[in-house]
Amino acid sequence: MKEWFPLSKNDNSDGSFSRLGGIATIEQEPIEVKCKCPKCGESFESDKIMVNPPNMGGENHEESIVYTEEIYLCDKCGSEIEIVIDNGFGGVDIEVEGLSRKDIFYRLPSE
Repeated sequence: MKEWFPLSKNDNSDGSFSRLGGIATIEQEPIEVKCKCPKCGESFESDKIMVNPPNMGGENHEESIVYTEEIYLCDKCGSEIEIVIDNGFGGVDIEVEGLSRKDIFYRLPSE
């Protein structure tokens, strides 16, 4: 089984962060996300999420960003766990509504 990486490993001491590299390609790539339910704290692992490729017609990172959104239900409390992944020329970022970056982990099952 592939290793989980903390999303916060890409954070800098000044509060900025580096995007995940290696996914920003023309083709869709899968990623898996692990976190706790923001409501009850139950551990959660997503299925493979196919990350949409960047908008290759964009002239810069902001114009190239394409979003992939997935909503899961917590097995324990039934709350929605919303995962938003953005992919652009500068790389990928992951957000889970209600959680900080330090509470989000990822792995690339294709590696």
